[in-house]
Amino acid sequence: MAEEQVPFSRNVQDEELIAAFEVPAVAINRFVITFARSGMRLAFGEQAIPGSVSKFRTAVIMSRGEALALRNLLSDMLDPSEAESKETDIVPESRDSGDE
Repeated sequence: MAEEQVPFSRNVQDEELIAAFEVPAVAINRFVITFARSGMRLAFGEQAIPGSVSKFRTAVIMSRGEALALRNLLSDMLDPSEAESKETDIVPESRDSGDE
């Protein structure tokens, strides 16, 4: 079976980046990954007290190709040798705290 190729880049158009910041974001410290015919399901949640039941906030489903693209993007962005320069590429100027 041929691997699905998903075009995925960290070079995001300004309009798409602005739209990405318009949705609420929640802090998470738990996630659960499951696989099904529909793709990979990734659920995000938080556990406030160690040992307590996690409260899951949202989940996403993606194809295998999209999951691989996400893995590659995360690996690229989390590379310690390039983390500082890439972090500034992601934050739009309108969201910058200006603490320079």
